[in-house]
Order: sequence, then structure tokens, then C-alpha cells
Amino acid sequence: MTKKNISEFKFKNISLNLSQDARSGGNVSHSSRLLSKILPKEFKGKSILDLGCGSGYMSIGPLVLGASSVLAIDVDDVSTQLQANLKLNNIPENKIKFFKSNLFDSVPPLKDKIDIIIANLPQHSLPATRKAKNLLGKYGGFDGTDIVCRGLTEGANFLKVGGQYYGAVSELTNYERTFALTKCLYNVKIKQTIQKVLRKEEMLPWLSDDELISHLELLKMGGLISYERLNGDITYRVHLVQFTLR
Repeated sequence: MTKKNISEFKFKNISLNLSQDARSGGNVSHSSRLLSKILPKEFKGKSILDLGCGSGYMSIGPLVLGASSVLAIDVDDVSTQLQANLKLNNIPENKIKFFKSNLFDSVPPLKDKIDIIIANLPQHSLPATRKAKNLLGKYGGFDGTDIVCRGLTEGANFLKVGGQYYGAVSELTNYERTFALTKCLYNVKIKQTIQKVLRKEEMLPWLSDDELISHLELLKMGGLISYERLNGDITYRVHLVQFTLR
């Protein structure tokens, strides 16, 4: 691994060095960096579950800030990159346990439940077509809530009572469904709301902008999602949320 394959990222008040040369999880998304800002200032003695861990940004950051252990989960086998990034940041390998799993499907029951779950999951509302389902890392179901709602409801089985789940809820999805569902299990606190612009050609080659906009217009007409058109752009709000298990 060469220095040119290593990038520095801010996590809270610290800097992390992460390798960028793996096929999966090679970059830290802007949304992950935004989500990190609502996390606790310290993690001393806390157990963490990083759902959709990628390169380990949300795993290694808490460990540097005192977390006792991390359970890292990703649909891709990113274990080699995780171990490399632990070494880059002087974290012992036994501090993290990795499961290759589609959400919690391959994760066995835990002896001790988790203090904090951090999850930045795909939540784009896309047509229920084979083409759209090729958009791995983006496809969130017809109304965008499939994966986020699964993460929140299944994650409740792994959290301690009073434990916290940190995630994003986009208004470009059926966000009212997500909030209604989670309020059965959690106390919900919106910590920050940000404005985003949908990137043009983001779904190519599997979905054209016209196909995407047509789908979003259908959902908006049905009252399921919310967005504005400004100078030809689609702008929408994303809520960064702390869910506390009751």
C-alpha cells in the first residue's frame, strides 16, 4: 500500500487515515461525514455496531475515541481493508469483529447487546425493475424505505434498552412511513436537517435522469415524498436522527 492510496478524513475532532484501494468501501461518502457530526463526542467503554461499514470510517473513529469494541457489518467482504485501516490508525485487530451480511441476515444472536448502532444505508426511491436493482449501494426500494426500515426494526433486537441508533432519513423517500414505524420502538430526535441536491446522471447507466424523475414525480403525486424544483435541480431535505430504544 502506498501513501497515494491513503487519505485523511476528519471524524469529530480527530483525523483518520483510510486506505482507498479496495473495490468496496473505498471512499467515505459525504453523507457519512455529515452523519458523524451528530454522534456522541466520546465513546469511552461503548460497544458499537457499524451497519454498512465500508472502509471502516464509522468503526475506527469510535475506537480511536475510546469505544470498547465494534461489530462491523457489510454486504461486501471488506475485511481485508478493515484490517489494513485498523493498522493505519494503530488500533488492535481484536477490537473489531466483521460479518459479511445483508443487514443482519448472517449475524448470530449476541451475548451482550450493543450500546450504539451507526447506519448510513441506501435509501434512494427507485422503480422496482431489474435495472434499478443493479444500483447496489443506492437502491432503497420503490419508496426508498426498504433497507432503512429493516435496519431500524431489526437493529432493535441488537440494541440495549436506552441504546441509540444513528441514521439518516431522506424526504426523497416515504419518510413519514419510516418515522411512524420507528416510533413504535424508539424515541425519535432529529438532531440536524440538511438540504441536498440530487446529482444529475447519478443512476447511470442503469437508470436515466428522465426515468428517475418520472418515478419521483409519481411518488410525490401520491404524497409519499417531498422535494422542490429549483433551476432544474431537485432539492430535498435529509434528517440526521438519533433513535433511542425504549
